[in-house]
Amino acid sequence: PAAAAEAPPPPPRLPIILKLPKDSPVPNTPSQDAILSEIFTLLNRDANLYRYTPSYPELSSLVTSRLRRLLKSVDSPSPTLRRLAKGCIEVCEGYASYAVKARGRADVAPKDVVRLEMLKPEGAEGMGDRLRGELGRERRMERVSVPASPSSS
Repeated sequence: PAAAAEAPPPPPRLPIILKLPKDSPVPNTPSQDAILSEIFTLLNRDANLYRYTPSYPELSSLVTSRLRRLLKSVDSPSPTLRRLAKGCIEVCEGYASYAVKARGRADVAPKDVVRLEMLKPEGAEGMGDRLRGELGRERRMERVSVPASPSSS
């Protein structure tokens, strides 16, 4: 009786489960685009989460330089890769520009910083709230993209 009252386990989150065929690791363009989309979703999420940290310009410079190098090293990057990489670079550079300006106005030396989000403006959401918002948006998008089951018609 008690076991019958338990709710079934939640379904697996498919974006974090990846199983590809052994003979062809990334078999087709839709698979490649899905993988790229997930990678850049995670990169953009991290950029948004750490945007108010004093060290953000240094952190993002590693990401942007690697993305630029990737775009130059690939003979003919797919339009999806080019679009996602350029978008991520623009976001990172925008946040870095804000951080540099905010650091210039700060009255604390970099070695004396004790708050992770020292550059967060008054009234802006904290890191936890931004993360919950991002995850909520992603879950809504997952629900919208899941096809309806035949029994629900």
